[in-house]
Parts: sequence; C-alpha cells; structure tokens
Amino acid sequence: MYSFDGQFASGTGNTSCSTCDTGKTNTKDFSDCQCIDPNSKLNGGSCVCNPGYIGTPAASKNSLNSCTACPAGQFTDLTSGKCSPCIAGTFSNGQANVNCTQCSSGQYASGTGNTACSNCGSGSTNTDDFTGCKCYDSNAVTWSADKNQCLCAANFYGDASQATSTSKTQCTNCPNNTTAKAGAAKTQKDCQNPSSSSSQSSQNNQQNSQKTYSQIIQISILALVLLI
Repeated sequence: MYSFDGQFASGTGNTSCSTCDTGKTNTKDFSDCQCIDPNSKLNGGSCVCNPGYIGTPAASKNSLNSCTACPAGQFTDLTSGKCSPCIAGTFSNGQANVNCTQCSSGQYASGTGNTACSNCGSGSTNTDDFTGCKCYDSNAVTWSADKNQCLCAANFYGDASQATSTSKTQCTNCPNNTTAKAGAAKTQKDCQNPSSSSSQSSQNNQQNSQKTYSQIIQISILALVLLI
C-alpha cells in the first residue's frame, strides 16, 4: 500500500489511507497529520498559531506562514489574540515573544513597546517599577529621562553623580546664605554671594548702556559729516 501527500494511515493492518483535514498534511512517515502552517500546532484536533504568533493558520500549502510573529517590543496577548506592546519597565527583543521581561537592577524602560532597557545614569538607580531612575542623593535635582543625570539642586554644591547606595550624601548646602544654580557649584567656592551677583549684573547692565550711548554718538557724528 502506498500513501500520497495529504494522506495517512495510523496503526497497523490498514487496508486504505485516510485524508488529512483542511489545513493539515501528512507527517514524514505518513502515520499521522500535522498542520500545514509551520508556525502552528495541533490543539484538540485543530490547528492554532504557536505561542508568540497571531493570525489564522494556513489552510493550504499555497498560503504558508499566515501565522505571524509578534515583533520585538511586543508580546502575544492571549486575551485579545493580538500583539500588544510591552508596558513601561519591561522589554522584549527578537520575535515571537509570549511575554515581556522586566528590566534588570540599575536599568529602566520608559514608555511602552521597548526593545531594550537603558542604564540609569551615575548616581542613580531604578525606581521600584523600573519605569525610571531616582538619584541616591536626596538633595539632587529630580531625575528626568531626557537628561538621565544627577545634579545637585539649586543652592547646593557637590557632585550628585558620585553618590552611591552606601554613600548617598554628595550635595551640601551653600553656607552663609550664598547661592548657586542647580548643578553649577562643584565646590563651596563656587557658591556666590547674592549681593555680589546682583552687583555684577548691575555693572554689566551699566557697561551695556554705556556702549549703546557711545554707538548712538558715533552714528550721529557720521550723519552730520555726511550732511556737510
């Protein structure tokens, strides 16, 4: 007895072959049927897409690969039967992911659909949900994803990026009512006296006014010369 494509004969002592159902074809040894779509499998006698794939399994050899893999940054949502983006704090790389992976310690992934996690900047570590980072030093500027760095807050001096889990205090308050812009003062000497800053600003304004007055005089003299 010979078997043909799309037919099978299970067990022994068969007098004829049976035909595989739609969407199925014979196994290599013709002893059973298997799904035509290579990205699907049998489940209770029916072909369903493999985990990580969505769609409807191919019904014939002319419509192969109708089960489509979910791309990187997404996973197969079994509830909806669709590819869904990984939530913030997680990622997936490669294709046909059945779930997303949480970022490792010291990393974060903001937004959704991430294919990788980013490392927290120096002086910071991940938040509990891995969606961002937080600076170790409580006197640092609030961490933001667009900069991903730790700077001492206004009126503090030091280097917040040097803070660690065991040495968190790197920013010190400027003494004697001196001030500093956020991240501008690395040492105590960088803290400025407000009156000095105001005086310097006033001096700069005066110099600018003098320059403007001098330019007006020069233009006026030039105009008179041209008229003569």
